[in-house]
Amino acid sequence: GLAMSLFAGALFVGQAVGNPVRFDQLDTFWDGLNPGVRVQGFQVKSAATGETAVSLREVRLSLAWWPLLTGRIEIGSLLLVEPSLALERAADGRLRVTGIEMQGGADPALQGFSEWLLRQQEMLIENGTLEWVDHIDVDGTVERLAVRRVFLALRNDGDQHRLDVRADFPAAVCVGCRFSADFTGQPFVDRDWSGTIRVQARELVLQALPRALRTLLPAGVDGRVRLDLISDWRRGRPVVVEGRLGAQGLSLPLTDSPRVVTLQRFDTDVDWRGSAEAGRLELDNLSLGLTREPWRAGRLQLAYGRERFSAAVERIDVADLAAFAATLEHDNAVMRWVRAAQPLGTIEDAAVEFDGPVRTPRDYRIEAQLRSVGVTAVDRIPGLSALSGRLRVTPAGGEFALASGAGRIDLPRVFEEALEVDRMAGRIRW
Repeated sequence: GLAMSLFAGALFVGQAVGNPVRFDQLDTFWDGLNPGVRVQGFQVKSAATGETAVSLREVRLSLAWWPLLTGRIEIGSLLLVEPSLALERAADGRLRVTGIEMQGGADPALQGFSEWLLRQQEMLIENGTLEWVDHIDVDGTVERLAVRRVFLALRNDGDQHRLDVRADFPAAVCVGCRFSADFTGQPFVDRDWSGTIRVQARELVLQALPRALRTLLPAGVDGRVRLDLISDWRRGRPVVVEGRLGAQGLSLPLTDSPRVVTLQRFDTDVDWRGSAEAGRLELDNLSLGLTREPWRAGRLQLAYGRERFSAAVERIDVADLAAFAATLEHDNAVMRWVRAAQPLGTIEDAAVEFDGPVRTPRDYRIEAQLRSVGVTAVDRIPGLSALSGRLRVTPAGGEFALASGAGRIDLPRVFEEALEVDRMAGRIRW
């Protein structure tokens, strides 16, 4: 009887806001000690048009028996089977369910809804359909997005919450999208919450995201992303992110320019730990293609802090890096030489360390192993090929241990033809 009364109250609320509520069949049941009600063919009609605004094939609701003894009503389990509705964002930014009008034109979002939701024991959605309609756009274009096969499971146990959501988005937007979280606290209310979040997508097209989400991204971000990332959060901030990340045609804005740069492709295992002020990032099994087909970079490690920065990478394709740098369009002597010299070869076991600000460090160290590096002669700068050796640079000076096999040295202002050499060895200090 209490479950029936609660459902009758829900019907009354629907009538009170001016939207008729209909259903085909209603019966009660017991879920252990929890009383429940089952409704089939549930519909909320638009008061203006009479058309169905919200429909559900079945609603199954049970009440937790223990809170009833203390005079409180809590949902033990709420199952919504095949719900179907359209959610609109009006030109003034307000959200509403299409066809449902609130008295006085009030926004239908209820204050404290998220807090109420996290107090219920269990909420399930099976095979839902959602249409998103966005009226906010400078040219008046209405954006529509249909999401089908929506499955949601929310389970709460006091301050502990578990959420799992998956859905079928249009293939042009996202394939294999899934979101899950296990957390304590109320992230919708304050920042004092902690937990684990997992985000998965076999392919996510950034520019195909709804406008409401694209506006949260920096201007110019584009590309196709693949990810399976797990993040740990403490007091509302991420402290660990790990998993797999990849992208194709990823465009990112430059910090000091309105232009963007594009990475053709990369795939890597990600392990980040720290905060915005200090931390470390490790990219393992990194495959990277800046301007061409991907090449194996191996492991990339970054560590940063207020007064310290270090980076190390197993392997760099010099030609690809130089071609990428040339796209930045910085007009200075170094970049003009890079574009003309067309460097090639490989750099291995490269490492840099800075103490103090990067632009004006108190101390620094640069080390790298060059493998068959070559450049074209440009003006007074000679050209060479197959240059190999170990480089080390500090504020006190530098050293290059030359150890090359057969190669060429091009001094066009001295010799008409390049010099062929069988072997080059030596030690250069400055």
